[in-house]
Amino acid sequence: ATVRSKDESPSVRLASLLVLRRLKQEGVAVFLDDPDPAIVFEAARAINDAPVVAAMSALAAKLAKGLPERACFRAINAAFRIGDAAALGAAAARAEMAETVRTEALRTLAEWGSPSGRDRVMHLWRPLARRDAAAAREAVAPLLAGLFRDASKAVREEAARTAGKLGIQAPGLRELAGPKEPSGVRLAALRALAALKDEGLIEALLLAVGDRNERVRQEAAKLLRDVKDSRATAILGSLAADGSLPIRQAAILSLGLREDPEAERILAGLADQLLAGGLPAGLRLDVLEAAGKKPALADRIARYEAARPSDDPLAAWRDALEGGDGETGKTIFFGRVEASCMKCHRAQGRGGDVGPELTKVAAQRDRAYLIESIVLPNRQIAEGFAQVILKLQNDSIETGRIERETEKELHLILADGGRKAIPKSEIQMRKQGLSAMPEDAVKVLSRRDVRDLVEFLSTLK
Repeated sequence: ATVRSKDESPSVRLASLLVLRRLKQEGVAVFLDDPDPAIVFEAARAINDAPVVAAMSALAAKLAKGLPERACFRAINAAFRIGDAAALGAAAARAEMAETVRTEALRTLAEWGSPSGRDRVMHLWRPLARRDAAAAREAVAPLLAGLFRDASKAVREEAARTAGKLGIQAPGLRELAGPKEPSGVRLAALRALAALKDEGLIEALLLAVGDRNERVRQEAAKLLRDVKDSRATAILGSLAADGSLPIRQAAILSLGLREDPEAERILAGLADQLLAGGLPAGLRLDVLEAAGKKPALADRIARYEAARPSDDPLAAWRDALEGGDGETGKTIFFGRVEASCMKCHRAQGRGGDVGPELTKVAAQRDRAYLIESIVLPNRQIAEGFAQVILKLQNDSIETGRIERETEKELHLILADGGRKAIPKSEIQMRKQGLSAMPEDAVKVLSRRDVRDLVEFLSTLK
């Protein structure tokens, strides 16, 4: 009775809630009706985070009745985990709900069939089995026509994305791809139409390739690759020949993936320009890759490769000097685990100290130096960043970069970023080593990856 009484002070109610959380008791759900929003949030945290599995259905059901915004994300996750797609649909459809809550509900429905192994809120490993997405489709399909007309741009965009991921042909989707919509909504709608192989896709793309927005034109060039319409190749040929570099790159990539004689003819012309040295530097790699997919163009590619200077170990990489995508390069630097850039180098306030800081590297070095440092890290080692190899009196070996040296100690930064002070009295032999960056680091990166990485590094000034 004490637990349930709203006449008790907030501190007593919160203490009771925490006890029930610790015991993982279903009764903690009673606090979802508490008049204090902070206590309601703590109840949602208890149910989702502990977790209190027996109370999850009660938490999910609250999406249809109203919860404080912070608690809604736990309720969405609870509905996702117990398989209550209807509750998620109800949250997405409620106009009075916060925009962030509604878009999260739609995003969760879109991932219904292939849930991540990590909990959406806690980011802990709580895997769910793959399941049929039919429940999500049934929950959201009747709502899409209304969501496509929603006043919120973010909701319209997420609704289009959800339709594409769940494979739902819904009235109004083609209209979202039209020029009256904001670019984010149009992009989501175009991708959804492509995923659905909608018969209206070609008309939407014809409008999109002439749009004033660069991102819309670029996306249209990418999506034209799979369109079974003779007009698509001609349009891609025009885009590949003239315009901004990103759009020409997207068009060339799409031509390489199209299986028709006209696409091959256009690529042959571009390959001839490459051989003659008349192609912009930022397009060389794109033409090489696209033409390389066409057996009939193999001789042109072979002639180009054979003309490279045999005494230049970087010759094959020089086509990656320009034309990269800086945002993709940033993702590689900070997020590609196998590349390990961030582990050793610091940039934009993040990273390690094993290698040189790169925050202003583009103000001091050109692209040629950047690509050489990635591909051949030992050709020019930045001053103060060579490794030192120490043989100690007990015959053990220590390797690292010297951070500082005193009269009595050598302070090293180790390859894993750790630090170690070694008394000089324990050092038997000292030898200069190579760069901490391994020579084969580039093996995990394609030329396209290196181009994107160079583009990102070239922005650091």
